[in-house]
Amino acid sequence: MENSLIAERVRARLTAIRQANLYREPRVSTGLDFSHNDYLGISSSRLLAEAGARALEILGSGSQGSRLLGGHSRMFDEAETAIAEFFGAPAALFFSSGYLANIALVTTLSPLFDRVLCDELNHASLIDGVRLAKVEKTIFPHNGVSDLITTPTDLIITEALFSQNGDFVDQRALSAQAAFVLLDQAHSAGVFFEDGRGVKRDWSTTAMTVTFGKAFGVGGACILCSAQIRELLINSARPFIFSTAPPPVVPAMVMESLKIVAKESWRREALWAMSSQVRAVLSEVDPTLQNTDEWGQRSPIIPVRLGAADRALRLSENMRQSGFETRAIRYPTVKVGEERIRISLSLSVSEDNALGMAKYLVELWKEFL
Repeated sequence: MENSLIAERVRARLTAIRQANLYREPRVSTGLDFSHNDYLGISSSRLLAEAGARALEILGSGSQGSRLLGGHSRMFDEAETAIAEFFGAPAALFFSSGYLANIALVTTLSPLFDRVLCDELNHASLIDGVRLAKVEKTIFPHNGVSDLITTPTDLIITEALFSQNGDFVDQRALSAQAAFVLLDQAHSAGVFFEDGRGVKRDWSTTAMTVTFGKAFGVGGACILCSAQIRELLINSARPFIFSTAPPPVVPAMVMESLKIVAKESWRREALWAMSSQVRAVLSEVDPTLQNTDEWGQRSPIIPVRLGAADRALRLSENMRQSGFETRAIRYPTVKVGEERIRISLSLSVSEDNALGMAKYLVELWKEFL
């Protein structure tokens, strides 16, 4: 009786999700893929595969436990040293994913501050971290950092490059704030600023997260911070203490990816050029795509806003049937009324094919006006 009641409630909930055009399911990409975040096209690198194979042969496939209970290996020590050096940070701590890293950092740091200030478009992992920490929080309008009045006992949580809008944080305004800053560089690391090494800040007033499943083409994530904060995370962050460590092959491949990103600057330059040209084509349907600064023109994340879930789904399906894999972005990823197609450019697709996709989307768009 109880089981059938719960089953009926599950069916009702799924029906409501479908009726709201919010139903999702995993789908293998077909055709030319503009939905993933392998911005620099590194994930298929032979060098990464070889680094992974060497690690598998020496250390095996399993991590065997959490980092504090047998899951630690020299590979993590080497990777964390290399990652800290790459980003110019005092210390680094490796995690299985960016979501876990953000939850760990936010829940560990937030209770140390009198007030937490979050950008309204922050990633769900940052928002969830604040909820779990149960601290006083203020959600400020997107990129409204310049309007904040802060003290050293405030914590600002924001992103360097926002995952759905494809725009950047106001770095100058952020630097002028008195607050401590928690900066998520998931989408900017490897692609932007000095040799792909991300935003530079004073580490006495900053902690950052970077992920390696996007521009670096592997997986896992790291928190960059002072040595003292790293020590606190090891002793306090539940996602670190209670999570099984990633397989050692992951940090081994990340170290190889760091070398590729450092040496092959042409990848960033090619991606920036592709982005500028695709934006120029798509500006016919959305002029704001060109009304950005130099960095914004280079962003590989390009939102094409439709304002309704059903329209976003129909456009996405039309694109897929024509050989272009794009995905409809809907609530809760974006607010209701801000539904869109999110185009994610990558060097895994040629510039000619990217421009072909953009021109086709412009023609298809006219049917949705």
